[in-house]
Amino acid sequence: MCERASIYKGILIGFLAPIKSSINTGHFISSLKRVSLNKNREPIPWLTYPAIDFLADKNFKNASILEIGGGNSTLWWGARALNVLTFDENEIWVDKLRKKIKGNTELIFVGVDRDTQKEFVSKVLLSRNQKFDVVIIDGMNRKALYELALDWVKPSGCIITDNSDKKDYRDVWPEANTSGFMRVDFYGLAPGTLYPHCTSIHFKSDCPYFFPDQKVFRKLSN
Repeated sequence: MCERASIYKGILIGFLAPIKSSINTGHFISSLKRVSLNKNREPIPWLTYPAIDFLADKNFKNASILEIGGGNSTLWWGARALNVLTFDENEIWVDKLRKKIKGNTELIFVGVDRDTQKEFVSKVLLSRNQKFDVVIIDGMNRKALYELALDWVKPSGCIITDNSDKKDYRDVWPEANTSGFMRVDFYGLAPGTLYPHCTSIHFKSDCPYFFPDQKVFRKLSN
């Protein structure tokens, strides 16, 4: 009898655990709405869940963020960081986001051909001469923009590359001037996705978001 009960329990867990996880992470509502949301329908980045969990517990209140490829992540960073500068190539999406962003966030539409996106973004950044604590590459012509991230991240900052398991990343990043950078890969599902992928964070030894005395992330609610 005990063995049969154990089998039933295992079957129940096997079915219910993925459903519960999908609801608790917001994966279910993100799948329905086709935008990245948590279970409370609040915006979250379209990164893998392990990467989101890692970032959610860090202190970004004094951080400057450069984001290549905007979305609900722009709103998420805007609620946590000192300032956010986001570039995006989708004009309709940019117009929608502009109605939601806070005063600490600037959104720039990149209305040029993909082959010249790096030149466009570089020109804007050169005119401002500002380095960033966090640089995120999650959109536009990623293959051309990976090296740009290296030019504009602070020495103690980090670079987040989403979909780093894809060919563009594998072709460019290992050949870039990444000397001194370490990397952590966060592999798993992302909001509303069917298959897992990888979000990677690149950092140097003095990056404050990787200091060993920081507490381990723990979700307080399920």
